[in-house]
Amino acid sequence: MKEVKKRIYLSDNPNVEQDSFQVHTNIAKTLFQVIEKHDVDEYSHTIGLFGEWGSGKSFVINKLQNLLNKDKNKTLITIDVWKYSGYPLLRSILFELERKFKVLYNIDSEKYNVFSKGYKNTKGKFLKDILYYDEVFESESKLNAKDFSDTLKKLIDKYKRPLFTLLVLFITFIIFQLIPINYQEKEWFKILNPILKGVAVFTGFIGFVSIFAGILQKPLKDIGELIFFKNVVKNFREKANFSPEQFEDIFKDMLSKIPKEKYVIVFDNIDRCEPNVAYETLSTIKTFMDVKNCFYIIPADDEAIKKYLIDQSINESKNGNFSRKFSEEFIDKIFQTYIRIPILKAVERDNYIKEQLEKIDFQDRISKKDIETIKEILYFAYKGESPRNIIRFINDYSTYFQLALISLPSLLDNITLFTIIVAIKQKWYKFEKVLNNNPTFFNEYLENESILEEHLKDIDNYEDLSIFFKGISRFYLPKIRNLSIDSYIHFKECEPSYEISEHLKNNKPDEIELNKESIKILIKEFKKNIKKGSAFSVNSFITLSNLIIDNKENEFFFELIKAFWIGFIEANKEIVNLIVFELLDEENLVAAVNTINNEDVKYHSNIIELKFIELLNEPNDESKEQDKEQYLTVFETILKSEYEFNTKNIKSLFKSWKKENEYQNSLLNKISNNGNYKYLPNNVLSKLIKDPIDSKSIDLLNNWDNDIIPHSIGLELLNVIEKRLISRTLNNQQLLIQQKTLLDQDFSLIQLVDESFLNVEKKDSYFNSLANVTSLILQYSPNNQNLFNLGIKFWFELIYFSQIDNELIDSKGSEIFKLYIKPHSLAIEEFKNNIKYAVNLLSLNSTKKIIFETSLELQSSIFEILDDVHFNNFNLLLASPLKNEHIDTLLIKAKEREIVVKENDLSNFILVSIIEELINLKTDISDKLSYLNANFELKEHKNVFIDNKNGINDYYKENPSIGIIILEEIKSVLSYSEFFNNILKPLLKFIAQKLDASESIIEYTNLSILIEATENKEHLNLLYSLIKLCLEKNQDIEENYFAINVLNKTYNEYSDLQREEIGNLIKHNDHLQEWNADSIEILKELNISLQDEKQIEN
Repeated sequence: MKEVKKRIYLSDNPNVEQDSFQVHTNIAKTLFQVIEKHDVDEYSHTIGLFGEWGSGKSFVINKLQNLLNKDKNKTLITIDVWKYSGYPLLRSILFELERKFKVLYNIDSEKYNVFSKGYKNTKGKFLKDILYYDEVFESESKLNAKDFSDTLKKLIDKYKRPLFTLLVLFITFIIFQLIPINYQEKEWFKILNPILKGVAVFTGFIGFVSIFAGILQKPLKDIGELIFFKNVVKNFREKANFSPEQFEDIFKDMLSKIPKEKYVIVFDNIDRCEPNVAYETLSTIKTFMDVKNCFYIIPADDEAIKKYLIDQSINESKNGNFSRKFSEEFIDKIFQTYIRIPILKAVERDNYIKEQLEKIDFQDRISKKDIETIKEILYFAYKGESPRNIIRFINDYSTYFQLALISLPSLLDNITLFTIIVAIKQKWYKFEKVLNNNPTFFNEYLENESILEEHLKDIDNYEDLSIFFKGISRFYLPKIRNLSIDSYIHFKECEPSYEISEHLKNNKPDEIELNKESIKILIKEFKKNIKKGSAFSVNSFITLSNLIIDNKENEFFFELIKAFWIGFIEANKEIVNLIVFELLDEENLVAAVNTINNEDVKYHSNIIELKFIELLNEPNDESKEQDKEQYLTVFETILKSEYEFNTKNIKSLFKSWKKENEYQNSLLNKISNNGNYKYLPNNVLSKLIKDPIDSKSIDLLNNWDNDIIPHSIGLELLNVIEKRLISRTLNNQQLLIQQKTLLDQDFSLIQLVDESFLNVEKKDSYFNSLANVTSLILQYSPNNQNLFNLGIKFWFELIYFSQIDNELIDSKGSEIFKLYIKPHSLAIEEFKNNIKYAVNLLSLNSTKKIIFETSLELQSSIFEILDDVHFNNFNLLLASPLKNEHIDTLLIKAKEREIVVKENDLSNFILVSIIEELINLKTDISDKLSYLNANFELKEHKNVFIDNKNGINDYYKENPSIGIIILEEIKSVLSYSEFFNNILKPLLKFIAQKLDASESIIEYTNLSILIEATENKEHLNLLYSLIKLCLEKNQDIEENYFAINVLNKTYNEYSDLQREEIGNLIKHNDHLQEWNADSIEILKELNISLQDEKQIEN
């Protein structure tokens, strides 16, 4: 047996040496006998060779050609109609005939010698000249007067250059003849004249003749003819004309060149043309298929042509029966007889597939067993197809085989799956998209064959695909049902869709590795799974939520959460409930809700929220029994999440609120406990206030804070409270005890009152009512700890409103504290335990002062609860007048709480405050100033003293004995120059003024202790004048001592003249003999001589 040569592709051209089905050869022999025996000397005969595309029609024609080649009196000419579609058909047929005859000439030059150079007609013109080149001829015609004038102008304009040249020559000759006589007498002219005339005459004659002949011949001829004959010559060009008659003449002439020849003309490949082109071609060629000595064979798919004619006729006439009849009649008119290629038997097709597969070079990668597998799968895929279609698929299969070898050889490890996918790619390419989107389709089909019907609209030839799946489902699909098909679809290494789908369904997130490819598969499989049923849906959601939690930093995080929430939106109510409760058990719900904040999800956030609200509303349906705790846990999870639900959506849970609905009340408590006050519904609050207040009402009202209550409801609340307070009868402790429960309710309501509710008209009456009830409670509860504690709470609620009317609240608060809290034995402890609104309390000066004076422990307790931010607001923290121990308490508490106090600011505040006390209250601040100097760096605040120097000096003037102590502290802060200029100088001038007015300055003489030696001339001059005034006669001895003490510090700085003047005042002082020893000693040390020194000593 001859070995078959392996190849990559099978040839599409028919191999007449091999007829796999035998029937095609027999048809060719039959046609040959018909042509041989049938006489067409007087007419022609048309035969139709019918069969679908690829059924072997070309094989029959090629086989017929071989048979006819052996008969010298028969010529077969094949015209490829498809090749010339889009070109003028009749011309193309003639040129193709001519080309064929030239080919035949090369084969048999003797027989076809007439076509050695191509076809020539009787005039000797070639076919190309006949069909393409124009005819040219000339004609003369007479002109009228107007046409004559116009034509003359055109000729002159056309020949103006040669006419101009002739004119120039003529003028030159005339000028030469007119040379003046005086020039002619000159010797040189006499010599040259004969020569020049001869040259001129000869040149002129010769030149003129030449010019006339060469240049002017044509223009003068045209102009002459025009003038004398009034004729004009015109050229005419006729375009090549090609009519059906001309085609038929040429066609007959061309065939008649070979006498006694029987022609077989084949119009091949008509069924390769579009149906409309095939119809038009047949309509065209039928007009000349009556040329004698010709057999016309037309291979065609008659059913395709009929279908086209039926469709066209239906569109035009809307009559199906007519169109069907028309199409059949058209075929009958074209063909005088026809033969149809028989349908292949299944076993023949099966063998043919195997036979062709064995010709392909599979490079030893495919075994004989694999060939059988491929053959059987192809049998189901191409059942009823033509041989050519089978060859084309096998060639496609070979191409994919080569692609697999290069891109991913492992694809060939499973020939069954490879062949099935290739068959689908080639015959049902649209279904490949279905497989791409549903990588578990084979498995699902085996479980439920009706799943294929879901894609009926997506597939053109659905019936064939259904037959294919039924054929391979029994034996081949079960082998590949659990295999990943992604790599076979994409012909590259891919993430396995099937495995990812299974991991999703079975909640195995750790088995899924995220990358650019797997994320697409994951999301695609997730979308598919959530449509399949509760188990698949819930598990897929749980898996995806775990992936979200574990991949927060992953680049695919946002794609995961977007897919999760879109799936959540699309899920039905039952699935949503299962998802939420399952996520709750997995502790993944809060993480999932947090992701709604993502930008890609926010667009859908309202729909997501409404899904949750729908779930949370279920327990409100009293007809159903639910585990309310589970719903409450879901709600609390939502409240704790980072994502904030729309307030309107949360409040919708309370549209039909009833006080008896424990589930709704629990929702309220959850909102409050988690600090999500904005979700509290106003309709519930309004109803609670309007309805009779009971313990349950109070419990529910405790969920609200005053700053979230709307103003309109706040005003209603204020009216309710005031009515209740006014109605209280608290004349003794017994009545107080009886109304304790009501007072507790009152207190709960009072806590809901916000400052904004109290306008000018309301505040006074409300504060008075509240202060009155507070006073009564404290008044009648001296020995009842619970009642006293309640009174303290009421008092603090009064203090809360300090910002509205500080003066009124301060007055009421301080009075109540002084009368009922301060003297009470329980006061300090109860006060400490119930301190609220520390800032409000400290803003009330009178109340603050009395509290600080009552106990440093109370002050410390207030500082204990005060916010850190207020610890440098010293005006708030300290009461005026300041006390050193209060400052110490502040610093100690700040240190305990590790709060940094800005000591520089504190010392400045204290200094300013005590200076104000000094100036305004005339308070002795010497101990405070000493305290400040000992504990703070006051030099940084010396400007405070300088800025307040007048007030300080005024205080000294009024209180010199205390003032001198204060001045000494100030002197320690300021430089001496600053102290002298700002403090001493004004005081010394003040003393000088008093001395000038003969007033005593004895009480101010203590200023001498503040004076120091100085070189400042201004200072010295001021002191010098003061010394002189104090040493003059009639001054008090204390004033003399003041002068001596000042002199002791400044004497050495004075001039001799000044010293002499001072010495004279001393010598003549009327108290000299009374001066004490200290003064005399000072004078001696200064070497100041005294008058009658001995007498003074005695």
